[in-house]
Amino acid sequence: MENLDGEKKKVLAIDDDQIMHKLLVKALQQSYVVQSASNSEEAIPLIFSSPPDVITLDLSMPGLGGHDLLTTLKIWQPQIPVLVLSATTDQEMKDDCLDKGAFTYTEKPFKKDLLLQQIANAVSEESRESDNRISDEIQLLELELVMKVLQKKGLITQKEALNEIKRIRSQRGRQ
Repeated sequence: MENLDGEKKKVLAIDDDQIMHKLLVKALQQSYVVQSASNSEEAIPLIFSSPPDVITLDLSMPGLGGHDLLTTLKIWQPQIPVLVLSATTDQEMKDDCLDKGAFTYTEKPFKKDLLLQQIANAVSEESRESDNRISDEIQLLELELVMKVLQKKGLITQKEALNEIKRIRSQRGRQ
C-alpha cells in the first residue's frame, strides 16, 4: 500500500511478545514500512518523531498498557487508525476498545490475510475522513492535556510538549 508520493505506508507494530512481534513484522514488511516497539514507552517517541499511517497495538504490556495507550492515542493523534491485536477474548474489553476509537479488534492468533485487509481499510482515505468526527478545537484542548500527562510521566520534556502542541496547531491552521 502506497501513499500519494508512491512511498509505502508506515505501520507501527507495538507488541511485547517477541514471537508474536516477529510474526507481525514479517506479515507486514512486504506491503508496508514497519516500525516496531515492544511497549508503550518505546512507541510514544516513535509516534512523536514520525507519526505512522496506522498502528497495531497489543493490550497486555508492561508499564503503560495498550488500553491506556489507545485512549491516549485517540486524543493525541486521532487521525491514526489503531488496530488492536490481543489474546484477550473478553467481549466487554473488545467493545470498550472499539468505543474508545480502535479501528478494529482482532484476536490472536491473527490470520495474515485478514490483518492485511484491515490495515488496507484503515489507511484508505475514506476511512480516515469518516473516523475523524471530533472538532478541531476540542482535539487541541485534549492534545494539551495528553502532552501534560506524558510530560508528568517523564515520557517527554516540557519543551517537547510545547513544540508538539505548536506543530499540531500550525498543521491545523493550514488545513
